[in-house]
Amino acid sequence: FGGISGKVLREKSAAFFRLLARNFYGKTVLISVGGISSAEEAYVRILEGASLIQIYSAFIFQGPSLNKRINEGILSLMERDGFHHISEAIGARR
Repeated sequence: FGGISGKVLREKSAAFFRLLARNFYGKTVLISVGGISSAEEAYVRILEGASLIQIYSAFIFQGPSLNKRINEGILSLMERDGFHHISEAIGARR
């Protein structure tokens, strides 16, 4: 999307990721990028099939503690949903 990043890219990126996941989930490792700035947003992408999440703009604006907050948030969301390991959550919404 050429130079667009952060929040403004979130919906477009999420829609494109869902399209890719429909076609490539289980065939290759999927990495989701674009507009992810919270544990909730990262977790949705994981449930949709992302094995990895890339964060850039949010990291710049929220600082290095963002990584810890997102990781802890994902663990809480997984616990809420009854997952014991990240591999159980990857693609669970498919």
